Amino acid sequence: MSVGTLYTYPNNHRAIRALAVAAANGLTVDVAKDFQMGVTNKTEEFTASFPAQQVPAFKSADGKLALSQGAAIAYYLASLDDKAGLLGKSPEDAALIQQWVSFTETDLFPGVSLPVYMNLGYIQFNKAVADASIQRAEKALKTLETVLKTRTFLVGERITLADITVASVLLFAFQQVLDKKHRETFPASVRFFETVANNYVLKSTFGDYNYIDTFKLNPPKKDEKKTEKKQEKKADKPKEAPAAEAAAAPAPAPEKPKNPLDLLPKSAFNLEEFKRAYSNLDTRGDDPAKHSLAYFYKNFVPEDYSIVQFAFKYPEDLSMVFMSNNQIGGFFTRMEASRKYVMGSGVVLQNAETQKSEIRGIFIVRGKDYLPVLQVAPDWESYSYDLCDLSKPEDKEFFEGILGWDYEHDGYTVQDGKILK
Repeated sequence: MSVGTLYTYPNNHRAIRALAVAAANGLTVDVAKDFQMGVTNKTEEFTASFPAQQVPAFKSADGKLALSQGAAIAYYLASLDDKAGLLGKSPEDAALIQQWVSFTETDLFPGVSLPVYMNLGYIQFNKAVADASIQRAEKALKTLETVLKTRTFLVGERITLADITVASVLLFAFQQVLDKKHRETFPASVRFFETVANNYVLKSTFGDYNYIDTFKLNPPKKDEKKTEKKQEKKADKPKEAPAAEAAAAPAPAPEKPKNPLDLLPKSAFNLEEFKRAYSNLDTRGDDPAKHSLAYFYKNFVPEDYSIVQFAFKYPEDLSMVFMSNNQIGGFFTRMEASRKYVMGSGVVLQNAETQKSEIRGIFIVRGKDYLPVLQVAPDWESYSYDLCDLSKPEDKEFFEGILGWDYEHDGYTVQDGKILK
């Protein structure tokens, strides 16, 4: 008997994670037929159950539970009937498993996904960001490699949710971006992946896979018409131009900055210096040399920046605090291309009585047109945005509370958070 239905597009590594968990525990999960990404998930019926319109999405057989985060779906399926011990045998095991799930969501996947998304055109191409992302992935793999040199599995002596989670992202990585050169550098990670993917219970879920041989970034193609014109001019150009004519040739136009924000006059408020002050100083206090809020108020130039408050639109989808915090981390990571122009603080708020949660936060953004800076994150539309006016007491209280991680309202208190800097 099926425990529910999974909605996804083919070869979604997050869906593979959930289906592998179900297979390990002997659970049957139906996969929705004829699902079309960008069509099915935009319908009123789908949105009524999954307001975020994201996949994978899972609805229980009785229709009472709707989940739309891969980590949450996998955890739920693991906890339904944990025959395989996927959640560990002790609180210590459970904590270590969660450590690796969080590591995968915030350290490993962002590094391998950004270059692929650039090649696919999902986000703006930026070679520097892509190179930095690959370096981040390499750093994460070094962590894995250190552990797996002396272990078969990440936690204990059997496959757990940690192993399935990491292996599902390695499946994506080894097929899309981590090429032969990388695989030779991290042999223990490759061995680990193949051990999990070829497990007799999980093999049919992971399926057949082909490793990428060489990864190459594909910058956007230049306009063909411009290219043709350049070629024509080059063909018509005489082999030896007269000296006078050559001297009269106009100088090439200077290259414009890649981002319009680079055209703005230099601000007296240096955002990078404030990021360092925020990291190194206590938040609250009156001394700009010792307290980051005092530093901010002393140096901030409101004419040059926007202060934006944001909130997750679908708090009813939030469950466990660590999952909500991972969501903030993923959102911030996917804003990598704008990191130079923004600083952010996002927190998970929870009501102790109702156990309901919220995600709220603050961005300090260079310039007055803040949306393009935030829209580099594919999931930016899952959040609402409003300008924060520090001349208003309630906005100032919110701003300081979010930066200080001590904001409270209506029984909600800060449980955890992430910083974008």
